[in-house]
Amino acid sequence: MKVFLTTTAAVLALAAPTWAASFSELDANGDGMVTLDEVEAVHSDVTAEAFAAMDTNMDGVLDEAEVSAAQEAGLLPQSDS
Repeated sequence: MKVFLTTTAAVLALAAPTWAASFSELDANGDGMVTLDEVEAVHSDVTAEAFAAMDTNMDGVLDEAEVSAAQEAGLLPQSDS
């Protein structure tokens, strides 16, 4: 599992676009949680497997802390704002 996450992080970091969205831009409906559909709307290259790697508490959505951690780990592009 550790190898999978490390590999996923490396692949996504290399494939990530040069721009990024803030949490509020990802959270399209403003409910404080980000779904896979919301992430894919902004970052179409994010797969379900990559999203699952970002969802550290495995509740099926990302909260602001998980988005921040995913950005710091290179799993999701970091916001410039």
